[in-house]
Amino acid sequence: MSEVDYVDLLKQLKEGEIKEIFVTHDQYLDFRQAWLKLEDRSHFKGIAHLGGDVTFVYEEHPSEV
Repeated sequence: MSEVDYVDLLKQLKEGEIKEIFVTHDQYLDFRQAWLKLEDRSHFKGIAHLGGDVTFVYEEHPSEV
């Protein structure tokens, strides 16, 4: 999947059209390039899985670290 595809998926996630984005370890760098361009990237929460895969969800009110 390309960076452009991830931009579209991130938009769909933010707008509630999809509930989550599953990113494999091999796909992560392309995903990250799209994610870094977002002003509201702190709203996208990554849930790590064994093996380096990550599921991303959108939080309307992100938790502060």
